[in-house]
Amino acid sequence: MGTNNKASSDRLAVTTGCDRVNKQFQPLAMTAVQPDRLADFIPGPGAMLFSSFEFLLVFLPITVIAYFQLNRRSGDWAGKSWLVLASLFFYGWWSLNYLWLISGSILFNYTLARRLGNLKGTGHITLAAAIAGNLCLLAYYKYADFFISNVNLLTDSQAELLQLALPLGISFFTFTQIAFLVDVHRGRARET
Repeated sequence: MGTNNKASSDRLAVTTGCDRVNKQFQPLAMTAVQPDRLADFIPGPGAMLFSSFEFLLVFLPITVIAYFQLNRRSGDWAGKSWLVLASLFFYGWWSLNYLWLISGSILFNYTLARRLGNLKGTGHITLAAAIAGNLCLLAYYKYADFFISNVNLLTDSQAELLQLALPLGISFFTFTQIAFLVDVHRGRARET
């Protein structure tokens, strides 16, 4: 009988420990949200994938035709501007909430790339700061809740999780922009 009491008290301790952990990871409450995608304002089935009819039969042809027309009539700058606007529209089709994020990231990296281009290979600190800024942005969106939940677990605190939605393609555009900055620093990429 003494052995059974010890086993049930061990089981109780384990259950109590699990309950403490499970309280921190409660399911998210579902709430109604306002429309935040262009697709919510424009009739259509939702996400525009590269293989979707919206992309292949509407967006891509309009974008390509307009690009070549603008290049022919108004020059390179107009065509490039059109591609930037079309890209932002495509990204905004998924979520308007993160359109500011990709726009800010583009402006940040463009500004630092221009500065790196003027420094002609001597801007090691500027390059390091630009890379750090990009990686901090990525870490914030991908790992903030992971770090908060681990701190909560280790310190037995109850800090609220941020519950951030991961922006579409954040890893891709972050690492692409880092590669661009490195190429500018090495003199392999320049403004045309």
